[in-house]
Amino acid sequence: MVKKSANLPLICSSEGRTPLHIAALLGRRDMVSYLFSVTPLKDLTLDERIEIPVATITYDMYDIALKILDKDETLETANKRTLALRELARKPFAIGSTSHLSLWKRCLNSC
Repeated sequence: MVKKSANLPLICSSEGRTPLHIAALLGRRDMVSYLFSVTPLKDLTLDERIEIPVATITYDMYDIALKILDKDETLETANKRTLALRELARKPFAIGSTSHLSLWKRCLNSC
């Protein structure tokens, strides 16, 4: 369907959310990964570009959150990454885990 209509990932729900945002809020890892690959982030609102990484962190999709933060050049400033880092800080088990420690260090070092 996306091949026929490239704007399909940008169609908003009645709440004003794109499919990528909804999938992130529902914790659907595979769908978030796919939609991230076909959704032009530059066409999303600033609020949505901030809320999507926060939702992916909420559902422990740290790898996708990092990809979004790395890809979206408008979120490069520390002020815009604050919400995502606050959400990550609410997950102390992820911060102390050796498997996620390098991700935590990369997030802090990139700010």
